[in-house]
Amino acid sequence: MHQREERGGEFMVSNLLGVSRLIFKWIPPPPDGKAFLVGGLVRDFLLSGYGPPDLRDVDICLSGDVLKWSERISKNLSCEVIFEPRFNTARFWVKHGRDIHVDIAMARTEVYESPGALPIVTPATLLEDLGRRDFSINAMAWPLEEVGDCQDRLIDPFGGREDIHSGVLRVLHRNSFRDDPTRMFRGFRLLSRFSFKWEEGTQSLLSEGVSQKSVLTISGTRIRKEFVRIFLEKEPVDVLKRIYLSGLMWSLFPKAIWSQTLEGSLLEVVWLVKMIFGGSVSSLLPLKWSLLREWCHGETFFYLPILKELPSEDLESGIRFFGLEGKVGSILKDVISEPSVSSGKEMNPGKFLRVISQHVVETGSRYGWLMPQSRMDDRKNLLSRLSSFSENILKSSFISGEDLLRMGIPGGKRVGEMLKSVDERVREGKITSREEALQWVRSEMLRT
Repeated sequence: MHQREERGGEFMVSNLLGVSRLIFKWIPPPPDGKAFLVGGLVRDFLLSGYGPPDLRDVDICLSGDVLKWSERISKNLSCEVIFEPRFNTARFWVKHGRDIHVDIAMARTEVYESPGALPIVTPATLLEDLGRRDFSINAMAWPLEEVGDCQDRLIDPFGGREDIHSGVLRVLHRNSFRDDPTRMFRGFRLLSRFSFKWEEGTQSLLSEGVSQKSVLTISGTRIRKEFVRIFLEKEPVDVLKRIYLSGLMWSLFPKAIWSQTLEGSLLEVVWLVKMIFGGSVSSLLPLKWSLLREWCHGETFFYLPILKELPSEDLESGIRFFGLEGKVGSILKDVISEPSVSSGKEMNPGKFLRVISQHVVETGSRYGWLMPQSRMDDRKNLLSRLSSFSENILKSSFISGEDLLRMGIPGGKRVGEMLKSVDERVREGKITSREEALQWVRSEMLRT
């Protein structure tokens, strides 16, 4: 069986106690009830080999009055706390070296009136709250206290700790994917990130959800949010590959198949976005306004190869499926219908992306997606960076991600590194043709 080392109990206890005390240095304790650290942060303290847990997102479950606590927090920190009465949740940001996003939610149960619908929530105990979550590894809690002794007080009613040890992902009940099909996408992200496997029963439920096309019961807006989260993973192409090979995309679009061309294009997208913005896919531009925030992560570039692979008659339904109606959808259709992009089945993915990088500048400008006028300087700056990149890349990149895959280079960051190295040598004049680029790659493969 697939097993992994769990972080030592002493490490987990001391650090969860430390986080607990640190949180109450940021914010005042709740006026009533008891608070618990829940979700990914607890899970990540149990995992070994994935680096330190990410303290940028903190999830807290409260068996008490969330509104009263949010009002106290707002007053003490002089910050804006966004309270959502429908779900009895509050969220806000605190500064502790960097911005930390805190979510507080009422301990609750959820009832789904129909598959894929948003739930109706009612107050509940902590154990009931943990039981309505997606996977066992996300259904653990740690009590938050200002002081505490060094004891293992992990609350784990569904065996999440053991599932982490075994490297499996398991839902908590058989209607999990039916109630909320976004859990399928979330599961693929976790499988890829931690190299887990589906638990046998969960695999059967996933196959059932795929065959019944359960994902069609949720809105395009919710699907789009899940795909943005996929694009922000360290290995987004691996997550997308898992989704395609599971049959999920094929069940929605019968001609949407995973191919070497699509994989090569998506690997180039990762490289392209990093080249344009100079960093990782998840940390691109420090831009604050809402419309551009969607574009900052290179989201549009990811959708283009996926949608281009669909037959023309499925393009509209594909745009609706991803919740891309409006300006974003119009730009996507403009780019895909561009003759130099859409003509010919044999089009090189690299050429396709080079055309995109230039065309996004033109169509983005035409649709005015970086308005209003008061932000014109920022708008010009981004368009200038895109334009400059598209001009430079047209002079280079004799080979594509698909070429590298065909040559036997494994998918992932190695493809992006190799493309970047070729690009640098083209700019330096050391490579002047496709043949020279291919020969250099072969020699590098032999060398390494």
